[in-house]
Amino acid sequence: MPAAKPIGPCTPVGPEQCIEAYVTGPDNANRFFVCTGMLSFTFQGTSQKYYDDEGLVTFEAGPVFTRNQVKKVIATVSLNDIRNAGEAKNAGWRVKEVEAAWNETQGRIVVKSWLNVSDTDGYIMGLAYHVFVLATM
Repeated sequence: MPAAKPIGPCTPVGPEQCIEAYVTGPDNANRFFVCTGMLSFTFQGTSQKYYDDEGLVTFEAGPVFTRNQVKKVIATVSLNDIRNAGEAKNAGWRVKEVEAAWNETQGRIVVKSWLNVSDTDGYIMGLAYHVFVLATM
């Protein structure tokens, strides 16, 4: 399978929503952040082979953190807008993989999500995400 092609530009759909809770956790963690949002973009399938087209969405989420504040990060991504321009033939859409980590350059959480589309006129037009950060503040 060819390498994932970058998907973009990605446009936020409304503002990101974040909540901060005080916790007592491992590694002296005392905060738990939950951030959620939606992104809009266009990723079109070009093949009718099973999940032959793979794209990569990369985006930042959550507040800015400094080194040693972030203890653990996890993220989920779900498809929130899929379409087919014509008759669906071998159509398929999926989130293949998600990873999230603190990025030293931006100081934010960077989320990467690999997406697949099957069908030459199949589209993924957007996603929803949730990012969970255990931190020491």
